[in-house]
Amino acid sequence: MILATHAVVGGALGLLLRDNPAGAIFAAFTSHFLLDAIPHWHYQLRAKERDAGMPFGYRLRFDRDLIRDIVTTGMDCAVGTAIPLAAGALVAPTYLWVIFWGAAASVLPDFMQFLYYAFPRSPLRHLQRFHYAIHAKTRLDHKPLVGIPAQIALAAIFLALMLAA
Repeated sequence: MILATHAVVGGALGLLLRDNPAGAIFAAFTSHFLLDAIPHWHYQLRAKERDAGMPFGYRLRFDRDLIRDIVTTGMDCAVGTAIPLAAGALVAPTYLWVIFWGAAASVLPDFMQFLYYAFPRSPLRHLQRFHYAIHAKTRLDHKPLVGIPAQIALAAIFLALMLAA
């Protein structure tokens, strides 16, 4: 799942559960794993490569490709965060802070995954083990004409719920 989809869902949960901000942020964080359990499309990260000697079989190369990946994922995250904030500004400007924190919490597991790849022997390996176990084994990376519209539809559903709130 791309970060924008996670952020839209997390931001929407922030608004929908605004009466319990801690619960909203927890729900947004948890939504990341639930969404990752659904077969979905990803864009390719250039710096991530297979390495049979590493836990979970991957590692990050710390080179020029990593900088490109950081820019790509940063833009993905920024757009995904801006969308629920813009929607929230229309319907509930007082709650932009919980929308922001919901979006942030929903992308946090992937940021923690990045930290895991930087420090594979850290305590983050437990979260990575869970993240890997729950992640859909069926991938739609080779089916962007299915995977991308599915994520757009999912984000649109949560945006509609936000706008109706």
